[in-house]
Amino acid sequence: EKAEKAMQLFNETMTTTSGGLATTTDGAYGLNERIQITTDGAYTIDELIEGIEGYVSHLNTEGEDGRALLDLSLYPYAFKAAHIDPTQFDRNGIGESSYKHSATRLQGSEPQADIVGRAEAILDAIALGEDASSLVEDLLSTQTETGYFKDPQETVRLEKDGVAQARAILALEAYYGTDVEVEWPNYEEGKDYGYVGALKKVLSMQGVSGDFTGDVFNTMMPGRFSYPENNRSATQLIVGLLSSHMEDEIILKEDGTTLGEICQEAIYQGLKFINSGANIGLPNIYYSIPMWIALGQPEKIEEYELLNKLKQYRNEDGSGGYRISRRSGVKCKEYDTQQVLIALSDLREGEVSWRRIVTPQAKSVRSILETLRGLEVPHVTKVDIDLPTQGVQGTTISWESNHEEIITPDGKVVQPSYTTQVTLTATFTNGD
Repeated sequence: EKAEKAMQLFNETMTTTSGGLATTTDGAYGLNERIQITTDGAYTIDELIEGIEGYVSHLNTEGEDGRALLDLSLYPYAFKAAHIDPTQFDRNGIGESSYKHSATRLQGSEPQADIVGRAEAILDAIALGEDASSLVEDLLSTQTETGYFKDPQETVRLEKDGVAQARAILALEAYYGTDVEVEWPNYEEGKDYGYVGALKKVLSMQGVSGDFTGDVFNTMMPGRFSYPENNRSATQLIVGLLSSHMEDEIILKEDGTTLGEICQEAIYQGLKFINSGANIGLPNIYYSIPMWIALGQPEKIEEYELLNKLKQYRNEDGSGGYRISRRSGVKCKEYDTQQVLIALSDLREGEVSWRRIVTPQAKSVRSILETLRGLEVPHVTKVDIDLPTQGVQGTTISWESNHEEIITPDGKVVQPSYTTQVTLTATFTNGD
């Protein structure tokens, strides 16, 4: 009876040309054709992540003690994002070569691989809790006076590659934080070295249709393989990046237009382009999920059924990995699976990885910015005012007044005989 029910369930959920399971002469159940079980909606996010963990652990047995030997960049970052124990894998294969561009791995000579590799090295180091200062200095040394990051051959093409530029900025934000008022060490007045210059360069890359250009790939792609230019994925990545800057008040134009206002318009135009077509490819899906989370609109993920679409790209062998097509090579499957893992972790945590996996300094900067943006002090008062001393995530605020006889540092107001301007200075502290 149980066997009959199992057969009925399988026949209802499989795709096969054989006509389903059949009873053999000895009473067992047999099937000559290969079957594919369709399980839309059957897996939770945790189960999908566990499936990926199993897929990676069975990639090979070439590592120490028979563990899977990994050589693809961003594995430490992806494991950190998904709370996967990295000790079950042999990561000795992830070294300098994992982050360096090789023309033998990519179709032609892809200059952006050099910048992407430098950025991924920083993210992996942060995920592992290692000192990334020398890697950061190395990446900053590639920035030009017009704001973009160049490869050692100074290929002009990188001036228009939004993906490479965005990944470089995200890596540096993970290290320094997202306060544009605090420039990177390579800043030079009158030139576009530094943080704001890098953002300005990315913004200048937006096309008239609202799209950004760039190639989506990993520096360890095998053979002569490279993902083709994908404007939709590039735009999704950059819109996610710009979402951190919608409230930036630094003025960029003579008419008083702020960086935040420019970013808001760029995001609006970018979303128009993204929404003008369907998310039809795997990269479009695993870049779209973090984008909607970064924008604070996770409901769009359900509205566009992105999770169900993602499941359609799971390997048919049930290994838990993902691939764009049946022609995808092993390393391509690894990369796609890795990116899916990061996207799923973002969905589970409700926050994008590039805001979670950061240095203590970057965490402090973010807490201070959130405290600052939530601070409300009246411009005119006749009564005592509330001057908070505590902020977000352990942030403390101390106050100074240039007229303590009128407004004290704790907000007590002594009414003056005539209107007087008082300057209050707040000092924010978080961490070391």
